[in-house]
Amino acid sequence: MDRAMWKAVVFAGVVGLSLTAGAQPVDEQVSAGLEFLDPEFRGLSATYQDNNRWIWQAPVDPVTGVILSSQRQLIDGQATSLLESFQGPEWVRGSDRILYTKTVDSVPNLWIKRPGMSPAQITAPPAARYLLTGILTSRGTVKVVYRRKETLAGGGLSQGVYWLDTATPSVEHLLPGADLGVAPVSWIPGTEDLVYTQQHDMDPGPREQWVSQLVRLSTATGAITVLTSDLDAKEDSFAFQAPEAQQALRYATVVNGGTLRIYGESAAAWVDLQPPSQLGFMYSPEVFQARDSQGTVRTYFVVVMRASTNPGDVGEVWVLGLNGSALRVDGGTASQPRQPADPEVIAGSSEIFVYYNNSANLALWRSRTGLAVP
Repeated sequence: MDRAMWKAVVFAGVVGLSLTAGAQPVDEQVSAGLEFLDPEFRGLSATYQDNNRWIWQAPVDPVTGVILSSQRQLIDGQATSLLESFQGPEWVRGSDRILYTKTVDSVPNLWIKRPGMSPAQITAPPAARYLLTGILTSRGTVKVVYRRKETLAGGGLSQGVYWLDTATPSVEHLLPGADLGVAPVSWIPGTEDLVYTQQHDMDPGPREQWVSQLVRLSTATGAITVLTSDLDAKEDSFAFQAPEAQQALRYATVVNGGTLRIYGESAAAWVDLQPPSQLGFMYSPEVFQARDSQGTVRTYFVVVMRASTNPGDVGEVWVLGLNGSALRVDGGTASQPRQPADPEVIAGSSEIFVYYNNSANLALWRSRTGLAVP
């Protein structure tokens, strides 16, 4: 595995980025096991699932970053177990609506909760559908991406990644070649397009060489644009707007299992980021912005590093700066290691917090990063 930082540096404005001066992460357990599963944040509000398959919404204290469960509101019940869905409730990007997977009559399907309204079912059996992500459209409808699984009459299994518009939920669109993993697809900021990885034959001759490449799919036209051409394996792709490059769009992906790669203005220009960790497997990258020691807004990423591909193995939570700086924010030690999963970032009134579920009982932990909000 290539552990070299800065395999190529052709990216506008990354030099000089540093973590906020005096940043001191503080790692604290904030709940018992199985109380807050896979929390997601929108502003100072959280939505999450508990072990009884209830879905909740609760405010977040802006100073401490604590989820105020005493003020929580029930969204719905019968949520599909995370062991099956791999995904808790999600905020619709750009809105205060909540999407989730709910099991009715033994079949998981897509549901939505709109403020002030009762939960509404989007899709129905016989196919099973598992939520991935959703976005508010310019027309006020919601486009939803999900995994679809259906047993055919002949006994075969049909499965893939699809998207639909809630205006016409019976019309389902396949994402050609999309991986069936936990986080295979992401929305591109400022658009209703998707980025994901797709296998391509990179050998023009008779000898095949299939490599995963980033592609961009337009949900308006169905057109697919191939974004990359290098020969490294890719997964967990996403896009973001970089303040270091005047908010220009950048694409990111985990390559070869353990390195976060950021592509610049062309597919031939990239930066590779990796923390100084002995653990070689990277998972669950999330992008956010914070201020550096000079008060300049910069791009950061939170990632989980693990010792193996086993999701229950020991791990670490790291914050990476776009220039390669790194800050470990979990408090694990050799004698008391962490088993982190799915870190999420929230901006308080002055500080960036990182949440993650930890250990086999999935207790919720909160890291005070010491990083200043944008």
